[in-house]
Amino acid sequence: MNNEDHEPTSLEGYYLQKHIEEMERRHIQTLNEIQKRQNEHYDFIVSWFHEVKTPISVLRLMQQTEIDLHSFREELEKIEQYVDQALYYAKLDSFSEDYDIRNVDTERLLKELIKVHSKTFISKRIRINLALEAIKVQSDSKWLQFIVNHLITNSLKYTQEGGEILISTKETPKEKQVIIRDNGLGIEAKDLPRIFNRGFTGVNGRFYRRSTGMGLYLAQELSKKLGHYITCESEVNKYTEFIIHFPKNYDPYLHITGQINK
Repeated sequence: MNNEDHEPTSLEGYYLQKHIEEMERRHIQTLNEIQKRQNEHYDFIVSWFHEVKTPISVLRLMQQTEIDLHSFREELEKIEQYVDQALYYAKLDSFSEDYDIRNVDTERLLKELIKVHSKTFISKRIRINLALEAIKVQSDSKWLQFIVNHLITNSLKYTQEGGEILISTKETPKEKQVIIRDNGLGIEAKDLPRIFNRGFTGVNGRFYRRSTGMGLYLAQELSKKLGHYITCESEVNKYTEFIIHFPKNYDPYLHITGQINK
């Protein structure tokens, strides 16, 4: 086959040669995709180790001085967030084996997450406004909790002391929405189209040096796997608004599992 002067002696031979060439192309393409994925995993691990070392170093310094419980809790929460991020990133490829679609009460889920972050709201004197309707969405509660938690964490990170975060839910004729809006630093217009790209940190991430560039990427990827998606609007020094969109389409899988669980 590698001989340029070679010609198939029959029509069957010609098609066999074309088939083998196509198989070779697909094989090379698969190898390239595997190599790309391996490089992505390597880049993430290197970035993850770099980021998680910072709060660990801070905790070690605290051992040598008088420990401030608030600062200690903040650094510990950062480590927990980085561990969760790595765990969910590792599960992306095996997502289909680890999810359970059910009706999720968004009001309950949001209030539980706000309670988790209550100390941060208080310490930064950030006001929390809730406008929650009694809305249920079809999702996996564990994965959805990770998605929403990251968006709230992101808002808290980039909202200055004395700021405000509005968390609301809304139902339209076509979809249901969970909305998280803050009046923090905002996102520059040139960065906005790329915030869900893998590894992208933008101006804010580089300035604060507290971002792996994986959080929003993971949130969007998990959302899409669950049949949702996230959009963002923002204006520098004015606001940032993330919306999780849940389609109203009937899910036969949910109906089947619901019957089984009964």
